[in-house]
Amino acid sequence: MHERSVAQAIYRQVERTEREQQGLLALACEVEIGPLSGIEALCLQSAFADLMNEFGREIHLTIQEVPLRGRCGDCDTESSIDAYDFHCAACGSPRLQITSGDQIQLAHIDLA
Repeated sequence: MHERSVAQAIYRQVERTEREQQGLLALACEVEIGPLSGIEALCLQSAFADLMNEFGREIHLTIQEVPLRGRCGDCDTESSIDAYDFHCAACGSPRLQITSGDQIQLAHIDLA
């Protein structure tokens, strides 16, 4: 389960931010994941909760699922990609460049 290593990476970023903010402690963090990130939201949530139990921390993890979107290489239209149909919604071209939905990103940390 690679979600465990992702949870560890998120926690390392949270710890780094706490140090940079001179000892403020994280209460919560938000992660954005897309359908092409290879991350299962429930598995990541569970792995992060297990990690917090191990370290005796109570940092709440919120996961925002980012929609899959692409920009057409022919007509330059950006649109949603539904049902993994990688064709432009405007002109039907298969030349789509993914613009969102393939990432995992730590979006926000609440500190106190």
